[in-house]
Amino acid sequence: MTLNATNTPALTAFRYFDGFNLFIYSRSADNKTHFLLRKKHKSADYSHFHDDFNNNEPSLILALAKKFVRRTSGLFCSDNFKYFTKEDSILIDSGNIVLENCPKSSRPPKTMTPAFNDIIKLVCESPFFFQDNSNTATYFVEIPMMDLEKVEEFAESRAIKHRFKYFTMDEILTPRNEDINRKLKETLHENHELLSYVEKYIINNEPIETQEVYGLVCCEMFIKTYMLHALHFSFFKKHGEVWRFYKAYEKDLPTDEELKNMKGLVIPGSSFSVYNVNVDWYQGLFQLIRKVHDQFSNINLLGICFGAQVIAQALGGKVEKMPRDFIDGGEILKVKPEFYELPYVKSSKLDAAKQLVVAQAHSDHVIELPVTAKLYASSDNTNIEIFTVNNNILAIQGHPDYNEVMLIISNYKKNNLNLRNYAKYEQEYKKAKFPNALTQEDMLKVCFNFLKQKL
Repeated sequence: MTLNATNTPALTAFRYFDGFNLFIYSRSADNKTHFLLRKKHKSADYSHFHDDFNNNEPSLILALAKKFVRRTSGLFCSDNFKYFTKEDSILIDSGNIVLENCPKSSRPPKTMTPAFNDIIKLVCESPFFFQDNSNTATYFVEIPMMDLEKVEEFAESRAIKHRFKYFTMDEILTPRNEDINRKLKETLHENHELLSYVEKYIINNEPIETQEVYGLVCCEMFIKTYMLHALHFSFFKKHGEVWRFYKAYEKDLPTDEELKNMKGLVIPGSSFSVYNVNVDWYQGLFQLIRKVHDQFSNINLLGICFGAQVIAQALGGKVEKMPRDFIDGGEILKVKPEFYELPYVKSSKLDAAKQLVVAQAHSDHVIELPVTAKLYASSDNTNIEIFTVNNNILAIQGHPDYNEVMLIISNYKKNNLNLRNYAKYEQEYKKAKFPNALTQEDMLKVCFNFLKQKL
């Protein structure tokens, strides 16, 4: 079947997803695209990787990664490609093959495993991400061409039941092909925009028309995984966008040349305190913020938690330790009416009569704003929750990037808990810390529209 490419749909709008599709594909020596499909056991049919996302994970990409690893036993991990590639594979070293079962228990693992972290990296670095008016996100990840006979032989030696096979899109769409899962056929046949996207970018390998550039500035040296990418890219990164990751604690920051062509920057949370004068890498971070303020008004700078605090400190405000214990949970914002008049809030179409509730995880707070800043929201525990500086800097003390699950998992790991009944712990924690449900979708929509705004 030959597909007729039509105009690609609008791929850049904010959406809050409740499901995902993941297509893994490889290119053969003749540059033909082959899609790697999977089945549970010998008598099942083949399908792509897909599932629901109902806030049972901190973000969509984290949910996707867990499902993928569980359904592949970690076999399709970059560390394993050298053993299973079609060309130039090396002798299998069973001791170094990555295998992960990713148990179904709701209790979170203590650390992010290699295969789990790897698929997050692959998804986050892929420029191909399709969305339409549905609430299902569709990701595409390219891997080297695999020798599936070798994969199957190894899988059988380890009693792994999953089976994998390559199909071209024509083979998938053939009505008489009974190997293909009916729902996969329906998904593709009923969504002409998705098929057009697949033909244009994945099969024909046409270049992406526009590539806006964004930066994520990590200020937490203890994060050695792709957790931050998974959190923020799930919400903010769209088709074709280039997102660069910087490590401020290694003095790795955007250059002036990069800043000239950058659309947005995000400075997320950190366990550091911005008033600690002994942190030598702060000066570079302060200088970056001042550059955005003074020289690069083309950049939308979003600060979250520590990010909000460091923006305040860099521009002449003041941050101190709070006179109370660490705050974690949901905080009701006391929002000024002018907040809803901001262009990126207006375009988010929030209901001004509805409470805004944002996740919190901090023990420091801003006590004095920069002279040019405007305050838009406070709360019972924090006088400064949301502020702006000019039109291109938005700072939020809370965590729109966190849902309830993220805070529960964080607390579980921080206290090194090992509870048998994690579901009960989660339920009790949520009841204690979140008497009011988070309005994460509303808060994320504001952040998204801010980052994408044209200045």
